[in-house]
This record gives sequence, structure tokens and C-alpha cells, in this order.
Amino acid sequence: KKTIENFTHRHRPYSDFNFTNLWIWDVLNSRKISLLNENLVVLFSDYRTTQPSLSFLGVNKAKETAVSLLNDSFAFNTRPLLKFITEETATALADSGLTVVEDALNHDYIFSTKNIAFPEHKNLKAKKRLANQFIANNPHIEFTTKELSDPSTHEQILTILRCWEQNKMQANKPYEIKYEEIALQRILKSAIDHDLNLSCIYDEGVMIAFSVDEILPDGFALSHFVKADVKYRGIYEYLNQAVAGYLQSSGVEYWNWEQDLNIEGLRMLKTSYRPIHFLKKYTVTY
Repeated sequence: KKTIENFTHRHRPYSDFNFTNLWIWDVLNSRKISLLNENLVVLFSDYRTTQPSLSFLGVNKAKETAVSLLNDSFAFNTRPLLKFITEETATALADSGLTVVEDALNHDYIFSTKNIAFPEHKNLKAKKRLANQFIANNPHIEFTTKELSDPSTHEQILTILRCWEQNKMQANKPYEIKYEEIALQRILKSAIDHDLNLSCIYDEGVMIAFSVDEILPDGFALSHFVKADVKYRGIYEYLNQAVAGYLQSSGVEYWNWEQDLNIEGLRMLKTSYRPIHFLKKYTVTY
């Protein structure tokens, strides 16, 4: 963790290189890290398919590093295509003769905590109305924050995840739960080693929603997991508003909701909250 964060804290908080993400999404125990030309090199496994891919974070000898990794790709059973290349690295490769292509499907969505906590945009005001309706219809709810390392919350968190899955099935909506539950189990088992915030909503003592977030340097936070029992109308709108308010009170100005992974429902949801900008990512090949 210390080695990785020595690199990541010098750069903007791209979700893919975040230590917690690298750890929890290593669902096959296949992820590898290395150093090359004072850059951080990562052998990723795809979040949805677990297919391997290479990437690096940094701008030192960028062309030499990229060519070396492209040449090594076959040794790692992956095609010569570097993924999750940051905008800073892509700029350093502009005159390299390599093919650098913007990868919009993997851009990180960045939101203003103030905008979500105190919505003024007309679209966000509609979400505020839903949050207020949720409060009015559920007078016994409680929003609170807890230590993720508290084992008494773990089974409740997994119950919410499985409830979310069941609701998706009943509504005949597509969902992807296999690797997400493994990743969530990994973060719970190692929670004491991560500095993470757990925000929860309870209804008469029963957890009905949770959000796991990580406060980072320079006024950023990163969202790792957010799940709720959607039988409660407006629950996500209330949860996002409450978590945004808590993060803002903790000095967080920008909230990274990661990428949409080309999942239409995620894209529509994240776009509807009016991101203020993106952390753009690129692919690199010969």
C-alpha cells in the first residue's frame, strides 16, 4: 500500500490505480505490480471479464515504457493494448508514434459534493424532491456513519447486496453480481487495513442502504460501493445527498464515482447527477 500510494498521491486520483481498488478487485489473485523507468506498472484483470491487460502510471520515459510493455504483452497472455492510461501519460505520448485513443467507457465521473448535498440544478432538484419524499414516507429512518472494520455490520452489508440482486432479478433487469460480491467480501475481510468510511441508512434498526467511500488527498473522495433496498422509493437520492453532505463536512470537494464500464444503467444514473468533469483515460497500441 505504501509503495503504490507513493505513486498515486503524485497524480490525480484515478480509480483504477487506487490501492483499495487494486486490492479488492483482484478477485482471481492474479494482479501484479512492478516498477519500470520510475513508473508504476500494473497487470490488471478486467472488472467484468477478468481478462488481463497491462497499464502504467507516470510520465518518465513514457514512450520507452509503453513500447516495452506492448512488447511484453504476449508474455502475459494479453494483446498489445495498454488500458487505463491517464490523460497526463497520454499527453506525454502525443509525439511517440504510438496510437493513443480516448477510452470514454472508462472515464471516471467527478461530482461536486456541494452540488449533490445542496442541489440547485433543475435535474438535481428533482432528486432532492425524491429524497424528501423518502424522508416523509419513512419517518423512522436514520443516517449514520460507522467503522467498516466493525464485524457487526458485515452481514447486514451483504444482506443489502443480496437484496439488491433479488430486486434486479424480480424486475428482469440485467445485473452483474458474481465478482462484485467477491470484491465486497475482500474489502470487509481486510477493512482494518483500509481507511474507509461506511455510511448507512437504517429503518427501525434494520440497515436498508450503505455507501463505502475513501477520503483521499487534495479534497477528493472515491466511491467504492453503494447499494440500497430499492423497494424504498427515493432511497438512493437520499443516500447520495446525505453522503455528499457528510463528505463535504469532512473537507471533500470532489467525489469520484469511477467509470460506467459501458453498463447503460450506470451511465444513465451517473450522467443524471451532472458530473462537473471527468478523469479521462486512454488506450495505447502500436
